[in-house]
Amino acid sequence: CYLKALSNLNLNNPQIKTFIAEGKEKILRYYDSEAANILKKATYLAAQKQYEEALSLVALIPSQCKAYDDALQQGLSIYQQMIDQRCVELLAQARMAWAAEQNATGAQKAGEFLAEIYPDAKCYEDAMNLYKEIKGKVLDDWKFEMKQYQDGIDLEKQRINAMREVGVAFGKGQQPTTTNIGFLK
Repeated sequence: CYLKALSNLNLNNPQIKTFIAEGKEKILRYYDSEAANILKKATYLAAQKQYEEALSLVALIPSQCKAYDDALQQGLSIYQQMIDQRCVELLAQARMAWAAEQNATGAQKAGEFLAEIYPDAKCYEDAMNLYKEIKGKVLDDWKFEMKQYQDGIDLEKQRINAMREVGVAFGKGQQPTTTNIGFLK
């Protein structure tokens, strides 16, 4: 019903143009007068780690308002706090995953957490240090396992060669034998 009624409105009507202009003015006046309170509330919410709600409040302030630049700066600050907090949480989860299983499985789990950390987060360097530690350990383990596997193959080759040498030596030491098949006649 509302849509049908609104679609029938003549937007060129001077009364509607005046109504919209006055409404826009009142909205801008409201945000100009309440911007300080909105920004205070956003700061409070950010301090409570309710970053999404704080960002949504800051984003409400229209670009035509006097406090828009302040809101933009505060929004960037809150966003940085949010990614820094998220980084700390993800890094802790990655460390727990790695501490629980210091092998390829633990490395994969930790890597999933580390992959979600933004490069502009404050703890990104710590995350990269953990990544290097994990990579070094897993790579060393993999190299060790491959060395053991290769050593096993080399040992098997040595066994086969030793059996062959024993067989050849035994064969060389044998006296020729003759088989008498004359009885078959």
